[in-house]
Amino acid sequence: MSPAPPRFLRIVHLFPDLMNVYGDRGNVRVVVQRARGRGIRVDLQTVLASDARVPPADLLLIGGGQDQEQVAVARALERFGPAIAGRIADEAALLAVCGGTRTSAGPCERWRVSRSTDPGSSI
Repeated sequence: MSPAPPRFLRIVHLFPDLMNVYGDRGNVRVVVQRARGRGIRVDLQTVLASDARVPPADLLLIGGGQDQEQVAVARALERFGPAIAGRIADEAALLAVCGGTRTSAGPCERWRVSRSTDPGSSI
């Protein structure tokens, strides 16, 4: 019997510079450590509002932010929307916390992305 192929998780932290009011970098660190603890290799990338593209992902994370930052992120999401919707259509998960749920809710509706409150993850 051949060994199982190595498991790999591509995580993209969306707008950590703007959406980090509630320690969301800590949330990302926990996901990374839990994955590594299960023998899953992790590639962690960030996307800033000024970036040009959203890299391929298995998990997208967006945290909470103040009202002013949420406005900036909402504008960036209009630009990144099709790429994020494409990642989700390719079976990436989106974990949105606090303000991230508000800023992504409208675009999710427009992108026709299914939203769920079921965590559905063993990580």
